[in-house]
Amino acid sequence: MEVKRLLEFNEIFGGQMKNAEEYLRGIEKRMLIRIASYFLSGFYEDTTFLCTSGKFFSTPNSDFASKLYDYIRGKKEQIGIINKHASLYFLEKVLTMTDCESDEFDSETEIKIIQAYLSINTFLVSRENPLIEQIAKLDEKAKLVGYMFYQPLAYSDFSNYDYGLEVVAQTIKAIQFFKFCEKSLPHHLALFYKKYNCKDWKDYMKSYLSIPYNQLLNKTKEISTTVLKKDDKDFDNQRLFLDKFSINNHIEQTDYDFTQIRKYPLYKENEVTYIVLFDIFSAERIYRSLYFDFKEINDTIDEEYRIKSFRGTITDIYSERFILYQVLDDFFNSEKLIKLKGSDYKDYDKSIKGEPDYYARKGNDVFLFESKDILLNAEIKSSYDYNKIHDDLRKKLNEDKGVKQLCNSIKKILNKELPLDNDYGQKQINIYPILILHERIYSNTGLNSIINEWYEESIKEVKSKIEKPERIKPLIIIDLDTLLLLQNLEQGTDFDFKDLLDQYIRKIGYADNAIFKSTYDMVVNKYLSFKDFVEPIITEKIKKKDSPSELYMHKVALELFDKSDIDEYVEIASTKKGRILDNKVENNIVSKKNINNNKEKSQTSSFIKKKKKRKNNAIKKGKSIIKKRRVRRKNRRKNQKQQ
Repeated sequence: MEVKRLLEFNEIFGGQMKNAEEYLRGIEKRMLIRIASYFLSGFYEDTTFLCTSGKFFSTPNSDFASKLYDYIRGKKEQIGIINKHASLYFLEKVLTMTDCESDEFDSETEIKIIQAYLSINTFLVSRENPLIEQIAKLDEKAKLVGYMFYQPLAYSDFSNYDYGLEVVAQTIKAIQFFKFCEKSLPHHLALFYKKYNCKDWKDYMKSYLSIPYNQLLNKTKEISTTVLKKDDKDFDNQRLFLDKFSINNHIEQTDYDFTQIRKYPLYKENEVTYIVLFDIFSAERIYRSLYFDFKEINDTIDEEYRIKSFRGTITDIYSERFILYQVLDDFFNSEKLIKLKGSDYKDYDKSIKGEPDYYARKGNDVFLFESKDILLNAEIKSSYDYNKIHDDLRKKLNEDKGVKQLCNSIKKILNKELPLDNDYGQKQINIYPILILHERIYSNTGLNSIINEWYEESIKEVKSKIEKPERIKPLIIIDLDTLLLLQNLEQGTDFDFKDLLDQYIRKIGYADNAIFKSTYDMVVNKYLSFKDFVEPIITEKIKKKDSPSELYMHKVALELFDKSDIDEYVEIASTKKGRILDNKVENNIVSKKNINNNKEKSQTSSFIKKKKKRKNNAIKKGKSIIKKRRVRRKNRRKNQKQQ
C-alpha cells in the first residue's frame, strides 16, 4: 500500500481555517452526497487527474488547479489529497447537514469543497500525530511494525481491500449464517423475513446482491447507481426493500467507526434512484451487518426465544464452531488424516479444559487451530494511542485463549497428554500453530510479527527442551475470509495446505537475510501477512474466470437459485458516464453440468504445477549433466587412442 502524506489546509490557503461545515453551508446536499460518493469511489484519488482532467475544476478555476498541482509535484515526498478516510468524514458531515434549496454549483463552490476537504485532512493529521510521536520513540524493529500496523489501523479496513474478493467472502459467510439460523434460530429468522418482506433467505440474498454486483460491473470508478423501473410489477416491493438500506433518515449521530453509513450504505436520491455511498460498506452489508439485524431482533423477540448473551453465543457456536468446522473439514478431507474438533474433546471428556478448536494430523505433521471472533473496540482502534491499542490486542489475543492456549496445546502434544490421538513419534512430530481471526483488520501487515513475539515468549521454554526446536513452527495468523476463498477455490483439488504454509514461512524467514532496495520493501516482505502472501494466488485463479462475480456464480449460485432458475438470465443495471445500461448477463447462473465440464481446468493447483515444474527442471538438469559427462568421457577415450 503506497504511503502518502495528506495535503493540509494551511499549505494552500491562508487565513484562519474554519470547520468543514462552514465551507459547505449553502451548497445543495444532494450534490454534495454525489461528490462524496465520487470521492469514495476512487475517481479523484489520482491527484494529477483531479487537478488536470477538468472533471472537477471548471475553466475559471484552471489557474488554481495548476498551482495546486505544481505545489504537490514540487515536493519530494508523496502527497495525496483525496483519501478514503477523509472522504468518509466528508460524507458524514454532509449527511448531518440540513438541506438547502440552492442548486447552484459554480467555481466558488468548487473552492469551498476543496477548503472543506483540506480542513478534514488537517484534522486527521492532527489526530494521527500523537501516535506517530509514540512510534518514533520505539526501538527500530518495533518502530517499523508501528508504522506498518498501528499507524493505519484506524482506517485500514476501508482503505486496503479487494472489492471482488470481499463480495465473494461475504456472500459465502452469509449463506452459511442463514443455514445456521435455519437450524438454531428459526424464530429469529422468521422475524427477519418479516422485516425484509421476503419468503426465505434465498429471496433476500437475490434481492440484496443486485447492489454489490452492480458495483462489480462498474469498471470506471464512477459512482454506482440502482435505478428502478416504475412500470415493473415488483416496483413497490423493490422500493421498500432498498429503502431499508438507505441512509436518508438515519444519521442521528456520528461516531469513529461510521456505523450509520456501514448499516445504511445507500442514499435515496429520488423515487427511483439509489446511490451506493461506499462500495466496501455495501459488500460488508451482505454478511457483517446480519449480526446487528439479528441482535435487534433478539432484543425484541419473545422472552422464551431470547438469547441472554447474543454476541457470545453467535461467536462461540456459529463463528468458532459451525463455520470453522465446515471449512477445516473440507480442507482436511483425506482418509489418511486424523482430525478432531473441539467438540470431539468435550464429548470424550467434559472436564477437559483448554482443548484446541481444531486438530489435524497427517503423518508427522500436526495442524493446530485456535479460532477467535473478536472485535477491537472502535474507540480504542481510532484512539491513535499506541499503548491503548497494544494493550487491547494483547488482552484479546494473548491471554488465556489465543496464543497461550496454542502454546499449552503444543506442550500437551509433545508430552502425549492431548487425548484421542497419541499414535505418533514425539521426536518426529512437526507442529503448525495457526490462529484463525474473523475480521479483515487482523490481516494487516505487521500483526503476525507482533503476535509471534508474544508466542516466542510463551513457547521458548518448551522449545528449549526438545532436540530440534524448528519442529515447532512460527505461529501463522489466517483471517477467515482468506480461508474461505482458498476453500472454495481448491474444492476437489489435490490442495497441499502444508506446502502453502511452508512457502509462507520460508518467505518471511528469507527476508531476514535478503537485501532490498528500500526499508519499505524489506518491511513489506519480512512482515508480510498470510493474506497478502496468498492473495496473488487467489487472484490468479480468479483471472481464469471472467470476473469475481463469475467465481461467485461457479461456487455459490447453486446455493441460492432453484433448478428452474438455471440458465435464465439475470438483469443487472449499472451506471456508466451518467447513463443507465441494462446488461442481460445470459447463463450467469451456470448449471452443475457446466461446472463439471470445466472442473478440471479450474481445479489445477498452482502448488502442484510448481512441484511438477521443479521436478521437470531437475530432470532436464540431470540429463544435461549426464550428457556432458558422456561427451567428456568420449573425448578422453579418443585422446587416449590417439596417444
